[in-house]
Amino acid sequence: VQLSEETDALMQRIDRELREEVEPKRKLIQAEKMVADEKAQAAQAIKEDCERDLSKAMPKLNAAINALNTLTTNDIVLLRSMQNPPEAIKLVMEAVCVINQWTPPKVGQGKDPYWELSKQRLSDYRKFMSDLKSFNRDEIPLNVINKLRGKYIANPSFNPNRVAKASSAAKGICLWILAMDDYDKIAKVVAPKRAKLKEAQGEYQELMDNLKIKEDELQR
Repeated sequence: VQLSEETDALMQRIDRELREEVEPKRKLIQAEKMVADEKAQAAQAIKEDCERDLSKAMPKLNAAINALNTLTTNDIVLLRSMQNPPEAIKLVMEAVCVINQWTPPKVGQGKDPYWELSKQRLSDYRKFMSDLKSFNRDEIPLNVINKLRGKYIANPSFNPNRVAKASSAAKGICLWILAMDDYDKIAKVVAPKRAKLKEAQGEYQELMDNLKIKEDELQR
C-alpha cells in the first residue's frame, strides 16, 4: 500500500511538473518558432526583391560579357598596335583604366599616359580579359563612378557604334563599361535592401540559435 501511495505521489508530481513547467516551455518554443518563421519569410521577400531589381541589369551585363567573349587575340593585337588611335578609342581605353583604378605610368613628353598604360595591360591579353570578367561590380567607389560618368560616358564619342568603326575590341570594352554603369545604378538602389536583408537574416539566425538552446534544455 505504501509503495502504491508513493507511486501515485510521484506520478502526481511528474504530472504537475509537466503542466507547470514543461508545457509552458513547449508553448513558448512553439510561439517563438512562429516568430522565426515570420522572420524567415520576411528575409526571403527582401531577397527576392533584391534579385528582381538586379535582374534588370543582367541583360546588358550578359550582352557585354558575350561581346568580350567574341573578341579574339587578333582583335586585341590590332588594338594594341595602334600608334595614334582615334579619340574614341583613347576615351574607351582611358575609361577602362579609370574604372579598374589602374594608375598610369610617367611618360615622356608627347605621349599619352593612359594609352601607354592601356598597351601594357593589353600585352597580357588573358589577364586583361580575366580582370574585366571578374571585376567587382558591386563595390565601385563613388569617386570612380562619378568620374566615369562625367568625363567619359557623357562624351558623345563614347558610343559603341562610333567606337566599332575603329576597333571591334574597343567596342566590346565600351559595352562592358556601359554595362558596369547600368549595374552600379541599380546596385545603389539595392544596397539599402541588402542591408535590411542582412539584418533580417541575423535576427532569424539569433532566434534559431535561442530556440536550439531551449529545445535542448527541454529534452534533458
